[in-house]
Amino acid sequence: MLKNKIKYAFIMMIVAFAIIVFDSGIRSVVTSPFILFDAKNSTNSTKQILTGYAGIQGDYFLDVGETDSINGRSPVQITLGNTLYNYYNLEDLKQVNPNIVGKQLDVVTRKGVVASFGEGAETTLKSSNLLFNRYEVQLGEDNLAVPLDLHAEFSLLWIIIILVVVLFSPAVYLLVINITYVKINPNSNFSLLELFIRLLVPYLLAFLMPILLNYYFVFGSALLLTNSYIIGLLLSIIVPVVLALKLTILADNYYQKHYLDQLKNEKKDEDDNKGEYGNEEIVFFTKREKIGNLIIVGFLIMDVYVTKYVLSIQIQSLIFYNLFWFFVWVLVLFIIMFIGFHYVQYFTGNYRFAYDEEKLQAGIHTVEERLGSSVHLMVKKDTKDEYNAWVYVMKSLMDKRLHIYVTEGLFKEFNTKEITSIIYHEIGHIKLHHMRYVMLLSSATVLLTGMIIFLGRKISLASGWYHYLFVFVVVIMLGFLIQQWIPNFVSKKLEHKADAYVIRLMEDKRVYINALKKITKLHDDDIEPSRRKEWRESHPSLEKRIDYLNKI
Repeated sequence: MLKNKIKYAFIMMIVAFAIIVFDSGIRSVVTSPFILFDAKNSTNSTKQILTGYAGIQGDYFLDVGETDSINGRSPVQITLGNTLYNYYNLEDLKQVNPNIVGKQLDVVTRKGVVASFGEGAETTLKSSNLLFNRYEVQLGEDNLAVPLDLHAEFSLLWIIIILVVVLFSPAVYLLVINITYVKINPNSNFSLLELFIRLLVPYLLAFLMPILLNYYFVFGSALLLTNSYIIGLLLSIIVPVVLALKLTILADNYYQKHYLDQLKNEKKDEDDNKGEYGNEEIVFFTKREKIGNLIIVGFLIMDVYVTKYVLSIQIQSLIFYNLFWFFVWVLVLFIIMFIGFHYVQYFTGNYRFAYDEEKLQAGIHTVEERLGSSVHLMVKKDTKDEYNAWVYVMKSLMDKRLHIYVTEGLFKEFNTKEITSIIYHEIGHIKLHHMRYVMLLSSATVLLTGMIIFLGRKISLASGWYHYLFVFVVVIMLGFLIQQWIPNFVSKKLEHKADAYVIRLMEDKRVYINALKKITKLHDDDIEPSRRKEWRESHPSLEKRIDYLNKI
C-alpha cells in the first residue's frame, strides 16, 4: 500500500512540476516572451490589461513606452533593448477606469477564461489561440469606469464530457484492443509493435490526455472556481491523471484475470520452464530513493512556484533583469540545493556501519594507524552486485574525521590490500581538500552558466522570436556544455592526485593498479568501449590512470 502511495505521489509531483514550469514559461507576467513580444507587436495596442492570464488571478496593466506614475503609483519598469515595459499591479480588478488605463487598450486572458464588459465599452474578440484570448476594447467618452467580469470559456457540460473522456477512454481502449486482438490472434506472441499498441499506448493516453486536454479545457475554469493556482492544478489536472492511470491499471488487471486464463493454461508448461525468474519483479528505485526523489521534485516545485507566482513583480524584475540580484538568487538556490541534495543522497543510500569482519578485510585498523585518524567505514545496503567507494562533500570538508562509503560488492570481489588501496584513494580526496575545490568549482560553474543564460536571454528578448529561439537554445546548450565539461575536466585532475596519494602510502603500486583494473572491468562489462565519451566522464580512462601512476 505504501509503495503504491509513493508511486502515485511521485507521478503527481512530476505532473505538477511540468505544468508549473510550462505555465510560468509562457504566462509569467514579467518574464514570458509571449507577453513581451506580444506587447511590442505593432498590430496590438501598447496598453494591455493582463487578467486571468498568469498562473494566479493577478491583474496587471502593461504599458509600452515612456509613462508617468498612475494615481501616485510608480510602475515596475523593465528595459529590453530600446523598449521600455511598465507594469502596474491592479490587484483585484473589478472595473476598467479610462482615467487610469486610457480609452483604447487590449485585454488578454488565458485560454479557458473569457472577459465580459458592461455598458460603455465596445469590445471585439481580436484573436483566440491555444494560449490566450485577446480583446480589443474601446472605452466611452464619458470617462466612466466599465465593469469587467471573468468567467469560464467552456460550458459545464463540455467540461464534464472532457473529464469523462480523459478518465475512461484509456481504460476502454486497453480492454477493447486487447480483447479484440486475443480473439483474432489467440496464439500470437508479442512483437514490439504489439507491445506498444496494446500495453504502452493506454498508459501513455492515461498520462497525457488529462494533462493536455484538461490544461486546455478545464484548468481555466478551475482557476476561476478556486481562485488558487495549486488547488486548481490539483483538481483539474493532477487528480484526473492519477484517476486515469488507476482506472487503466484496473482495466489491465481485469483483462489479465478474465481473458488470459485460458491462454495461461494452454501455455502452463512453457511458463513453468521459466522458473521464478519469469515472475521476478524489477525494482528501479528503492523506497528510500523514491522518497528522496519526491523531496527533490517537491523543492523544485516550490522554487518555481514561489519565484513565479508568490514573489511580487518588483522582486521578479530585480531577479531576472539585474545581474547582481540574479547572481544572488542563483547562489542561494545552489547552496540550498547543494546541501539538500547531499542529505537526500545520504538518506537514499541506506547505509549501515561496517561489520568487524568487513573492517578487518578492508584493513581499517592499519589505515588508522598509518594516518593517525579514525576512519568511519559505512556500507550501502543491498549492493552485493555493485563495486564502488566514495565520499560525500559535506562530510569531507574537514579532514579530522574520515567518512568512507563503500558497496558490499567490494568485499566479495577484492582482497584486503586492494580494498585498502581503494579506501586510501577516497581518503586522498579528503586529505588533499578536494571536496573544498569541488564546492568552489560547482559554485563558480553555476554562476558562469547563470551569467551566460542571463545575458543571452536579455539579448534575445530584446530582439524577436527568431533571435529568441536561436540565441536562447544556443545559450542553453552552451550552459549544458559548461556544466558537463569544466567539472569533469577538473575531476579528472583530482582523480590523478588521489591516485598519487595512494602510491605514497602503499608499498606496491601494482596492488592499486590491479584494483583499478578489476573495478573497471566490473563496471564496464555491459558498456561498449566505442560508446564511451571521455569528455563526458568524471574519471580518467584506465589506460591514462595507469600511465600516470607508472610515471610516479
